[in-house]
Amino acid sequence: MRAGFAPYGGAGDGAGPDLSAGDKGLAGDLADALVVGDMLRDTGPAGGTAAFVLFGVDGRRMVTFDRGETWAVDQADVPQTGDQERWLMGGAFSPTRVVLVGGPWNDPGGYVLHSQDGASWAEAKITGSQGPLDVAYGNGRFVTVNNVGDTCVSTDGTSWTQCQSTSLESGRGICFGQGKFFAAGDSGRISVSTDGLSWQGTELGGENLSAVACGSSSFVAVSSDRRVTTVDGTTAAKDEIGVNMGCCPAVAFGAGLFVDGGCNTSLNGKDWSPPAAPCSLKALAYGDGVFLAIDAAQGVRRSPDGKSWTSLGQIPAGPALYHVSFVRFP
Repeated sequence: MRAGFAPYGGAGDGAGPDLSAGDKGLAGDLADALVVGDMLRDTGPAGGTAAFVLFGVDGRRMVTFDRGETWAVDQADVPQTGDQERWLMGGAFSPTRVVLVGGPWNDPGGYVLHSQDGASWAEAKITGSQGPLDVAYGNGRFVTVNNVGDTCVSTDGTSWTQCQSTSLESGRGICFGQGKFFAAGDSGRISVSTDGLSWQGTELGGENLSAVACGSSSFVAVSSDRRVTTVDGTTAAKDEIGVNMGCCPAVAFGAGLFVDGGCNTSLNGKDWSPPAAPCSLKALAYGDGVFLAIDAAQGVRRSPDGKSWTSLGQIPAGPALYHVSFVRFP
């Protein structure tokens, strides 16, 4: 793994998450629920087929078309080592395909998996940049960020030719909302862009920010114990240190509500309510009427309101999964 890389936004020592047997997940209720085929496909009102994709180590991706009840796809790449190790770090979708991005972390590096059905995935290469840490889609383009200041742009998710390096948008997380890309990253930097090429931002200093959510009127970026809220994407409206973020930096927005990794909730990104019971989520996303999350024990949880959570069982044994995205397949 590339020296200095830390998936959860810390300074990093090149080690990454501990992939001990306990972290890789245990076969559980979901292991017997894998379903292959199209019988779970359900076209939602926004068009396309609603799904959640869980992804992480060795290019592993799990796809559910029924909000985590069963898993239609569980695939992984051939394991690699060193600078060739493959991690999937971010996911996004356009009207024509779903895109997952990640390492390897050699220079140049980075790769893309793209799919139109969740079962068949093709690979594309990102050149001229180190591996991306996240991706978002908006204004007709995919945009990636990484923590060495690279951004790459693609209109179709398969050809990545517009990569540039600048310290302004050094980022670990990116989302799209209110007609803008919002990114956050090292040294508390927050940035906005309409095209993914020209950015405006501010370095707030302090701990790295590594997960972001775009709301209807504000943006939120988080670290393991920090939460930054901004209205314009460049000025902090609120910067909280020492907040209870559970195990990991995670945040999502849906149905008018922000939810973070500690299951704290907020309508505006500024005023937060604690959960009724302790909660610790590694990753979460909103779509198809629910929040879906990976918890600290590699379990899958679902909530209709971000407050009441139902356990859907453990992730089947295999390479660890650290991220989840809501997507729509064409």
